[in-house]
Amino acid sequence: MKKGKLYLVGLPVGNWEDMSVRAYKYIKSAKNIVIEREEAFASIWPALGMERPDVNIISIEMDSNGGEPGKSYELENMDKILALLEAGEDVYLISDDGMPGVADPGELITKNAIANGFEVTATPGPSVAIAAVAVAGCMHNFSFESFLPFTKEDRVKYLLERRHMHSPMVFVLRNLQRSEDGNPNYHPEIPEFLSEAVDVLGADRKAVLCYNLTKPNERVVRGTMTELKKYFDETPREPDLITIVIDTANGSLNV
Repeated sequence: MKKGKLYLVGLPVGNWEDMSVRAYKYIKSAKNIVIEREEAFASIWPALGMERPDVNIISIEMDSNGGEPGKSYELENMDKILALLEAGEDVYLISDDGMPGVADPGELITKNAIANGFEVTATPGPSVAIAAVAVAGCMHNFSFESFLPFTKEDRVKYLLERRHMHSPMVFVLRNLQRSEDGNPNYHPEIPEFLSEAVDVLGADRKAVLCYNLTKPNERVVRGTMTELKKYFDETPREPDLITIVIDTANGSLNV
């Protein structure tokens, strides 16, 4: 019996005019859809011009304000997803925005599908990392670092290990909602990271701070780490995605 195929379907990162025709067709025709969060998709279905489809939908991340790591839900649903593929059913994995598995849930599902011999394909979609790299002007090489460790100690160690990288680094950050115990729900707070980057990487290290890429309120701010921290501290906070591109120690960006 022919095995099913895993489709990684990229969604826009903020501007629905970036939606690809092929991704839309896949979602419209899919019988098995793995989504990130039901909470988020409540607004995504209307944005796609459809009601929630009456098909097999599996959610792999906890609904919460600020998010929870999705790996536990990926593991809980792994056998179910692999069984569908083994039975010849195609499965479509979709993130809230961006590409599944790239700074988003889906990595474990993809790795397990590959390990079990299932074909994996992707519909390339918009990426905040690639968009940030493009506007920063470092298109030849870069290191995508994704999200940061939770604690200050681990973040400082992480930055120290990357202080002498030979290519610019790309980090994805979010403004946070705080839980009742005062701890971050998921991502480290941006002001903490900027302060740590100034201390560890150097106040004069060049960087590019990208707010809400592809959205109407997109902003790109260029300067040293000190200048970017000052800008962030003096700018009203927005609960949206921020991507930062940090230059190499010897300087390769024209900031």
